[in-house]
Amino acid sequence: MDDARTFELSPADRTFVVVGLALLGLVMTAALPTVARWTEDHGAALPGWLAAVAAWESGWTWGRPAIGAAVGVLAGGLLVGHAHRVEVSRERILVSRGLGTRRVRRIPRDRVASVHRTRRTVVVEGRDGRDLFSGTVEGDREALPAAFRRLGYPFEDR
Repeated sequence: MDDARTFELSPADRTFVVVGLALLGLVMTAALPTVARWTEDHGAALPGWLAAVAAWESGWTWGRPAIGAAVGVLAGGLLVGHAHRVEVSRERILVSRGLGTRRVRRIPRDRVASVHRTRRTVVVEGRDGRDLFSGTVEGDREALPAAFRRLGYPFEDR
């Protein structure tokens, strides 16, 4: 299987997603009191739960941004944990989802009728017309079709 090619989020992409969402959560919750005051000054109101969070002014003002960052880390971890990993070889396509222990779906080469991509969604169609796999696959836009074609899969441009 030395010809195999794997498409998944790179470690740098994973880090970017988790850290980016943590920073977004931190900034949003830190700015929330200012946004709440601005909306009140302009005659609008925040939803009840958001107004309650914005009004939370205690002795530990770092609490709200810390919770926002933690929620961002959790959301980033969920996104990264549910990303697809696709390994393409001449014999089969292996599809898994998540980090760590993965449930792997094996799609033998002889069951594949065609492969195509619609934006970031890759669809592997079976000989019986069913979709054997349909999901978002990260990776280089040109490398994915090239890898499928090089390994003998009928990749269609759509």
